[in-house]
Amino acid sequence: MEGIIMSEYAVLYLSVTGNTEKIAAAIYQSISSSSKDICKIDGSITTDFAENYFIGFYLHQGLAPEPISAFLKKLHGKNIALFGTCGYGFNQSYFNHIESKISNIIPFDNNYLGCFLCQGKMPITIRNEYEKKLLGDEKNYILNNLIKNFDNAMLHPNEEDIKNAETYAQEVIWKLKGN
Repeated sequence: MEGIIMSEYAVLYLSVTGNTEKIAAAIYQSISSSSKDICKIDGSITTDFAENYFIGFYLHQGLAPEPISAFLKKLHGKNIALFGTCGYGFNQSYFNHIESKISNIIPFDNNYLGCFLCQGKMPITIRNEYEKKLLGDEKNYILNNLIKNFDNAMLHPNEEDIKNAETYAQEVIWKLKGN
């Protein structure tokens, strides 16, 4: 399209707590190309923004936010790599389930390159809700595990998560270069 300057890489994300924004920054910094951009997804982002997309999201009740789903559905003929953060994040099978749900939104004429997910810190109101439900049921195995997971998530994304995100971005770029 005439008049539109397209970046080689775009790191687009949506973040409420700052977790996904941290991962987006790590991915952006690991891209050595000078033809790159990073920004939050909003209604003004067009689908001809870049050739290669890293698209980041947070999860709420196991789903990516609607602006992410809507943007993914509009992309055609692009290279797409996903990344995200979620509070309930100590289980690889859960990550695989999330990746499957979100990657299935991507139209088939795109080149899907994979997904990086890591645990992210949750608002304290979540723990308060768990504790309220636990009153009178202190031996509830599920609620106690949710509280334990919440406490573990308070330290994420951590340095290891950041390094893993950078490695993921490098692997995606390596795939794109045909290696």
